[in-house]
Amino acid sequence: MSFTSISFIVFLPVVITLYFVLPNKARPVLLLIASYFFYAFADFKLVFLILFTTAFSYMMARSIEKNKSKGIRKLLFILYLVVALGTLFVFKYLNFAVNSVISIANLLGSSLDPFFINIILPVGISFYTFQTISYVTDIYLGKKQCEPNFIIFALFVSYFPQLVAGPIEKSENLIPQFKEKHHFNSMDLRYGLQKMAIGYVKKIVVADCMAIFVNNVFGDVANSSGLSLLIATFMFGIQIYCDFSGYSDIAKGVSRIMGIKLMDNFDKPYYSSSLKEFWNRWHISLNDFFTEYVYIPLGGNKKGAFRKYLNIFIVFLLSGLWHGAALHFVVWGVIHGLLRIIEGLLSPHLSKISLNEKAKKVIGVVTTFLLVNIVWVFFRANTMSDALLVFSKIFTSFLDGSGMEYFTIETTMHIAFSIILLIVVEYLPTFEAIVFEKKATSLLTVTYATLCIAVIIAWIFTVSTVGESSFIYFQF
Repeated sequence: MSFTSISFIVFLPVVITLYFVLPNKARPVLLLIASYFFYAFADFKLVFLILFTTAFSYMMARSIEKNKSKGIRKLLFILYLVVALGTLFVFKYLNFAVNSVISIANLLGSSLDPFFINIILPVGISFYTFQTISYVTDIYLGKKQCEPNFIIFALFVSYFPQLVAGPIEKSENLIPQFKEKHHFNSMDLRYGLQKMAIGYVKKIVVADCMAIFVNNVFGDVANSSGLSLLIATFMFGIQIYCDFSGYSDIAKGVSRIMGIKLMDNFDKPYYSSSLKEFWNRWHISLNDFFTEYVYIPLGGNKKGAFRKYLNIFIVFLLSGLWHGAALHFVVWGVIHGLLRIIEGLLSPHLSKISLNEKAKKVIGVVTTFLLVNIVWVFFRANTMSDALLVFSKIFTSFLDGSGMEYFTIETTMHIAFSIILLIVVEYLPTFEAIVFEKKATSLLTVTYATLCIAVIIAWIFTVSTVGESSFIYFQF
């Protein structure tokens, strides 16, 4: 079920109403049933996989905690990782891995045919797998105790607002909140509706608008001009930010209405003045996961400069692979890893340049924005060859080709309006600020009402022209 579907518009009020009507003890059961229904809406068979992941993680965590032998605990933990990562590998990476081996073998003189098994990629499998891995790892390391209530643990794994596209939550944030008694609160309702409105503006008004041009141009790279590809690349940078952060905003809003607070997953990443800062502001929960469970265990920055940069490179390589089982995703991660290393090596020298702080900030923001968006080409392209062709076209066929015909007066005005609206919603004060900092104004009320109207109009237009839109990160 997508947040942008009619079914969700019906589903959500029913769940929220029942949530506040039922006694506190029954609410986790309600949310668990609602979460499985939400997840099963597209394909009921997927529920069995998340049930397996949940039951196996619960069982292994309790076994690890109860066992006093360090050796057996370690064996149990290794077994858990093999099964958890093995399940993710089969469903997401098997075809890619086998075909990579076949390609290498063919380069060495063999003549093997491509291999393909028709396996459904379960929506959100990367998110809930990492969430359970973080939980079991913390149990193994003795950082926390197991949750004895299976219903509560199952809800932690499958909580519907953040199930299919994060954020990747820590159990110490969610599980205690599932046990608290939440009363209906007008502030939570208003804050939740505000976050949902902002999220829907980002997704439906901005991201889906950009997608029309981006999808057409990247869908026909061979015939598109370099100019249209360049414009589409920067438009994709806006699209993916609004699509993903829009989902996170909606998830936070939906959850907050029920009194449950999710972590922030984005913090205005395009205002970053360095790549390091960008990755601390973009997909924060994934960055935290790789930092805590990969970078630090590898030694972090405590084993010399070479190991530090090698660890950074490994993290970005894994990040690229996490995003998709394809060479262009891996290359996207590798390039970001190399850029972070170069930035780390140059930063001591760049800091000595005599410029005032504002000038450095502006140069840093512009440079980071350009680098991030240029590398998005590898993320958005359908294949590695398409990504390379994009750069070739920009330098060899800048004006020759199709694509610019999509820029009619109407679409250009729509895009300009979308970008202006994005800037506005990024800086709207939260409802908490309105209450506690006395920022409430009639203009602000009118602004939010206008946002809602814009979402409704854009949603009707999108559904009538291209149908229900999905979120980009559903594929991961």
